[in-house]
Amino acid sequence: MVVIESQYFPPIEYFSLLKEQSDILIDTGEYFVKQTYRNRCHILTSNKTLSLSVPLKGVNKKIFTKDIKIDYSENWMKDHWKAIVSAYGRSPFFEYYEQYTYDLIHGQPELLLDLNSNILSFCLKVLSLDVNIAYSEKYVDSSEEGFEDCRSVIHPKKGRLERNIDKSSRYTQTFGHNFVENLSILDLVFCCGPESKMHI
Repeated sequence: MVVIESQYFPPIEYFSLLKEQSDILIDTGEYFVKQTYRNRCHILTSNKTLSLSVPLKGVNKKIFTKDIKIDYSENWMKDHWKAIVSAYGRSPFFEYYEQYTYDLIHGQPELLLDLNSNILSFCLKVLSLDVNIAYSEKYVDSSEEGFEDCRSVIHPKKGRLERNIDKSSRYTQTFGHNFVENLSILDLVFCCGPESKMHI
């Protein structure tokens, strides 16, 4: 069984990994790791690749992923949604998934884990991926037999090619002449809709 962390609108590579598995265990008992995909994603705008980050409470000290709370003192939902509409409002399948995406971002769950879990459920349905997702109640010791540790393997600061996970193929993106690899799953879904699974 593959052990992996919860992510916010994960990159396409995350789903390339999930596509090859029948069972996934998401570790909720790990200490939260900053500057990762756990609370951020990358989308493609008309000018550049843009990072969207969910603000969190108490991450300057050791805290378990399952206990991480979202900071709603600033209206990050408005900023994220505005950026997504600007980036994908004219993409072929935006209107099909617009309301679902809006509702996910504006749902205001207290915990990051709940937000990410809702996003993952939505993505698996759109991609028609039949994967059993389980959540640990405590930290998973990857030295135990039968576990493959993929926590923090898919990381924005680590070389993608070194991991040999991403099996995705190119597709027509909304902006630019140069294809940008491994963006948030939002990029693929809004651009390719029901055919997204073919590209992961």
